[in-house]
Amino acid sequence: MSPERLSLEVNGVSAAFNPNCVDASLLMGVFTKGEYEIPEVLSGLKGREVIDVGANVSDSALYFVLNGARKVIAVEPLPNVAKCAEENVRLSGATDKV
Repeated sequence: MSPERLSLEVNGVSAAFNPNCVDASLLMGVFTKGEYEIPEVLSGLKGREVIDVGANVSDSALYFVLNGARKVIAVEPLPNVAKCAEENVRLSGATDKV
């Protein structure tokens, strides 16, 4: 039996993901191994709007929010993946930002 959600915290802000919609190794790479830590990108996020095209399961959209983006417009063309993305944003309590 899998947990109802996978939770993590970045910069004092929590995010949660449906374990049936996301690969834990993806989350590890993005949130703990620093795969998205590009100084030029992170330094310009605070208070900005971001467009995430090919949002997948909202891992990157939530990463941007957790690192200071004011708003993220996430676009995912595959309906079943978009459904997971929406659920992950809802679980994270970030519907006002993504």
